[in-house]
Amino acid sequence: MLPGVGRDDDDDELLAVAAGARRRWWWAAGLGVIGLVVLIASRVPRVRAWARGEVDWRGQRIYEPTRLPALEQVDLPRVHAELLPRWLIAQGRRADGEAGAVEAEVEAFAALREAVAPDGNLVALLDELHDLSPPSRLAEAPYRALYLTWAWTHYLDRQGAPFLVQGSVHARGFGPLLAATTHRVHTDAAVAVGVGLYRVRVTSRIDGTNLREQYLGAAGHEDALVVIDRLRDFALDEVWPLLDPWLDLPTGALRSFAEPIRREARARLSAEAMQRLEPTAAARGSMLHTLRTIEERRRTCGSGFRINEVPWGGMAAAQLERLDEVARRHEGRDCPGITPAEVEVLERASAALQPDPALEAALEELVALTAEHVAIHEARHLADAKHAEGFEVPLPCASCSAAMGIAARSELSGYLASLAWSPSPALALHQACRSLSADHGRPLAPGEPHREALELLQRRIGPVCASGPPAELHALARHLELEMLGRSDPIALPRSFPRRLPLAAAPP
Repeated sequence: MLPGVGRDDDDDELLAVAAGARRRWWWAAGLGVIGLVVLIASRVPRVRAWARGEVDWRGQRIYEPTRLPALEQVDLPRVHAELLPRWLIAQGRRADGEAGAVEAEVEAFAALREAVAPDGNLVALLDELHDLSPPSRLAEAPYRALYLTWAWTHYLDRQGAPFLVQGSVHARGFGPLLAATTHRVHTDAAVAVGVGLYRVRVTSRIDGTNLREQYLGAAGHEDALVVIDRLRDFALDEVWPLLDPWLDLPTGALRSFAEPIRREARARLSAEAMQRLEPTAAARGSMLHTLRTIEERRRTCGSGFRINEVPWGGMAAAQLERLDEVARRHEGRDCPGITPAEVEVLERASAALQPDPALEAALEELVALTAEHVAIHEARHLADAKHAEGFEVPLPCASCSAAMGIAARSELSGYLASLAWSPSPALALHQACRSLSADHGRPLAPGEPHREALELLQRRIGPVCASGPPAELHALARHLELEMLGRSDPIALPRSFPRRLPLAAAPP
């Protein structure tokens, strides 16, 4: 204040009013900023998930049951193999407007809810999932529906129940559709990658639906899955036929892989298993060759005839009789669905197989063998995710182009790990190469991450998918890990990792 200048009471009152106005303005501005921040944050999926209690402050999914568990009072095999798949199918048909679908969906849900009624936590999850299942509601909250299927699985896991649910949302003409596959867990393995342990679960599908995984294994945020169903297809159709010691293939990729894979199988499988697999490999191979010939005619000249699969023990007599009837009706056609000669091949091969318990046990060993390199591949993904900010940034790679994306670098790391640390590297390379093959059914498209990774790998070690596994594949792959990725962490499966895995899920 300057000397000689005074101030009266009216001045003080005016100053007080001005100060109050400024305070109100700052409060309003502050509330506006907070509101704007909340509005912006509410549009961020992770923030919305945190607000709903789905993730913690680190972004990790969480679920805490609100009632005492009572899973021992629930028929979990029936729920997951029968009732839950039945309801999901029914609600899809209801959304599609099929006749009688409303009543069928109501009945299916009532049966499922009654089955889980003893456990209040499952009831709460199911009721909310049911509320979200109509397409109009699902379109508003698809991530919430996926969280609920995750919470269901997490809850079962925490209680030691060997089942899991893999939820998904599919686009349909009538809107989004909730779908899921259900699995029985056979093995829960802690795979060592360097000094860390990573969880890999081996499962089989039990839902009986036609949803089909396009992978042998998959890594998630917390653990990885190896799916027996896809392993079984690979083991029975791509590996078993190569175990024929008298196999006489023309020059080509399969010929170059056959002997190395037989050596690995003899080293890893029991003598009893090899005694059953080697003499039956030719029969399996002849059946598959016949099926491929039939499928080729269907594609090229439109025969309209297909055999989807051949059981591991061959075809039953009744099925062969029906095929013989079709062959007789098609005789003389330019494009027959199946010929009498092809039926004879299937008959002879089926007679040679004879689905006895010893053959089943041998094939279960073969399926477990194929699971080893897949588990190592997926464990490497988990370790990479932990050390590369969850794959939010690309893995460092000295040999990768700047344009090579996060997913392709991740797959390169997984493939190198399976070649470097699997007990059966030739088998691992065979599986990788078959995904590129034009006769594999669905070869990987150009630019697809797996294909991009394998093409880079072949540029470094040569055209191995055509010429076969190089000598000292383990040592070469470990050298490439160091050179390309800057590390080569030892990866080891636990001793408890199964030496046999079932060919099919146990019935509910």
